[in-house]
Amino acid sequence: MWVRGTATSTLDTGQCPPWLFRRIVEFCRLFVLVSSEEIGVRRTLLRFADPVWFQSFGCLAGFDWNASGLTTVVLGALKEALKPIAHDIGWTICGGKGRIARHTPAELRATGERWHIDPSTWIEVSRLTAKIDNHLIQDGFTIYHHTMLVARDGYWLVIQQGMNTTLRQARRYHWAYLPDKSQFLQDPHQGIMGSAPSLRTVLNLAAKASRQNRQITLEWLHNPKQAMKDLAILERCARRHPPSRLLPTAATHVARIQPLPGYQEVHLSLGKQDFFTHPVMRESLWTSPYLRRLLAKLFQEPPSSYLELVMRTGVGAQTLRALALVAELLYGAKPSYEDPQRYTFAHGGKDGVPYPVNRRTYDETLSILRKVLVRLKERDVRRWLDHRIRLWETRIADFRA
Repeated sequence: MWVRGTATSTLDTGQCPPWLFRRIVEFCRLFVLVSSEEIGVRRTLLRFADPVWFQSFGCLAGFDWNASGLTTVVLGALKEALKPIAHDIGWTICGGKGRIARHTPAELRATGERWHIDPSTWIEVSRLTAKIDNHLIQDGFTIYHHTMLVARDGYWLVIQQGMNTTLRQARRYHWAYLPDKSQFLQDPHQGIMGSAPSLRTVLNLAAKASRQNRQITLEWLHNPKQAMKDLAILERCARRHPPSRLLPTAATHVARIQPLPGYQEVHLSLGKQDFFTHPVMRESLWTSPYLRRLLAKLFQEPPSSYLELVMRTGVGAQTLRALALVAELLYGAKPSYEDPQRYTFAHGGKDGVPYPVNRRTYDETLSILRKVLVRLKERDVRRWLDHRIRLWETRIADFRA
């Protein structure tokens, strides 16, 4: 199985030269035709689900290895390349950058009509993956590029990219086919990669570790009376301990929310470094009039599942963060604050750009490449032996004849 995950690159501007774009389009068309013929449609699609392979594919096409434009240009060229051959090979790509991304559902419907397939599942997946990467994984990257690769047999992949203008970085999210909806909330980004370790806390409500927090949130929305009492408690705590007063004055200072019957006491250490990026004590969303109005609608028609909550109109990142904090502060159901990034991209540079060379990672990569080379040699030897055996079998058969 190919890896699902993300890759982070520098955020750049500008356009691809027309002479280069034409060649990338031709390269993508030839590659798709050869690959689909040799290894099949599904295995070809799965390659695009691997962020490292996709980065290498973009470099092979002639683009900068660490530029955010690699995603937008290569996928744009791939979309152009597939137009005349999509019906023959049985897969295509929908969506794109900026406003084009909003046309993804319409393009999916058109594709379903051409292939006589119900596109409702594709459309739901397209919206759900965008919601999760924008709202459930709150890492500071805003999605601006969304593409979906779909096959005639119903198989799908999603590749989308977000930007962080403050860090001047772009992060690319890869989704492979998930047959079960529950898998969308079980760390769907496995093998995530970035250009450097995260320096701040990320709220990840799509993680397995956030399961209890999501469950408490649903139960809370089904009990309006208790919810209103909880909001009143949080409002009193917010007035009693405004964020400006909670800046640490000593390494041992600890803020407490007073325990009440039926509630779990929560300790928030202010002397640790992670306090400055911890969202709990800096949020005042529970006093927002907009949140009150939205909660009133949710109380009238509570969602049956967390994914249904995510897809509700008006429910965005701030609402989901506020609900997660309620479950954490009053019920002790802590969500995941770990950035889903797992691996750093490439090995760094000798001048420390984008970061110093990691010798251990470099040695591991060399070890893997040596093993691959040995296996390739073994495969070539086996092919040579098979060829010689078939040749001698033919000669023996001719001799007997």
